[in-house]
Amino acid sequence: MYFEFDYNGLLKTSLSGRVDAYAKQITNGMLLLNEVRRKENLPPIPGGDVTFVQSNLMPVTPENINAFMASAKTKMDELENQDSPGIGDDKK
Repeated sequence: MYFEFDYNGLLKTSLSGRVDAYAKQITNGMLLLNEVRRKENLPPIPGGDVTFVQSNLMPVTPENINAFMASAKTKMDELENQDSPGIGDDKK
């Protein structure tokens, strides 16, 4: 048996403020789920030690730019092929 004095618990803000702060820190890769659970005196969960980052953020490197441009070109080609008449469609 042990006693734990958590002074941070006394200084905690409202639940909604903590949840918002934790959500931002988790989605930006600053905290792990189990780190947040430890701060809230909750038991760890399986898979809670995985770092998460937003998928819409990526480094601007030549490889990523080329991949993005290739996918954009493919989409534009598909749209052009849908709008242009096929062979034999130009009947007068």
